[in-house]
Amino acid sequence: MPITRRNKLSVLAISLALVAGCSASHHKSDLLMIEKQGSFAVGGSVVQMPGTFDPIKQGAYNPAGPDSTGQTLHGDHLTAFYQIPPKANPFPLVFWHGHGESLRTWQTTPDGRDGFQNIFLKEGYATYLVDQPRRGLSGRSTKSVTISAAPDEQLWFGTFRLGVWPNYYPNVQFSKDPEALNQFYRQMTPNTGPYDAALNIDGVSKLFDKIGDGILVTHSQSGGPGWKTAMNDSHVKAVVSFEPGGDFVFPEGEGPTMVTMKGRSFPLPKVPMSEFMKLTKIPIVIYYGDNIPKTETDNPAQEQWRTFLHIAEQFRDVVNANGGDVTLVHLPDIGVYGNTHFPMSDLNNQKIAELMSDWLKAKHLN
Repeated sequence: MPITRRNKLSVLAISLALVAGCSASHHKSDLLMIEKQGSFAVGGSVVQMPGTFDPIKQGAYNPAGPDSTGQTLHGDHLTAFYQIPPKANPFPLVFWHGHGESLRTWQTTPDGRDGFQNIFLKEGYATYLVDQPRRGLSGRSTKSVTISAAPDEQLWFGTFRLGVWPNYYPNVQFSKDPEALNQFYRQMTPNTGPYDAALNIDGVSKLFDKIGDGILVTHSQSGGPGWKTAMNDSHVKAVVSFEPGGDFVFPEGEGPTMVTMKGRSFPLPKVPMSEFMKLTKIPIVIYYGDNIPKTETDNPAQEQWRTFLHIAEQFRDVVNANGGDVTLVHLPDIGVYGNTHFPMSDLNNQKIAELMSDWLKAKHLN
């Protein structure tokens, strides 16, 4: 058939249609599209010193040194960095970091791949990454603290279950490229004021009050405050908790009263049954990774996670016995091996994200 201008236009139209069709079908898996992004602070307080500020006498070159008379300090707020894709799912994801970490936990992985922020943006979820008060971008504290500069990274190598220093676990889902470990260590950041769980809960609750209904995603240290945030704010419609610590909440008169492991013990928080029942009204899923021993061990980095997983099992049982909906996933039990304390940034984080995404869909939260 001779090639005419009309034929050329038809071929071009078909080609454009195919490209458009491919773009549409792969939109959520291949393309990162953001309609709106920004950051803001919520919560916090203002310290006001008595007196009247004198810009001349109290200027930068004041020979007497700093003088706070009449001045203010805005601090103890939470910072949220958000990205919203076009036609976002109705429930945004609020990602809350763990101990010694910041919102970087959810961003680019230590070995340079997409973290949960990008993965779930591509799935169509709006994402809010928070730095809790006195951490990271929320470092302006109203109370002073001495920040230690003591070397401690080999301790965290074990606590975060990359291995037993200097050896990685044989099946570990963490890149053994030295640069990945370098980046991992460099995402750690200290508290700039005394740790205050109540202050953090208030900040995250104020965030939900601002953005409305959403899904809270916690990690490690934020696990315990996450349960209380869910009880405190009805805008929390589900909780996804990665490797929460041992400070699960239990109703008065039910469940364990103490967490006991080799070398230390601490009481578990108890709340009135009326408060605890709020956790039975929302779906909850909890994930723990690999290399957690089944029996008592002398290695404290391993022993604490064995204990925390056991407490998580009891939490699941108590919530569900009271009519709740808690799913506890120990990843090796479903054939997913080698995950560290950071499943959201491990080498198989796409698989972990798929598990979470499937759970959200099953609970009609997508």
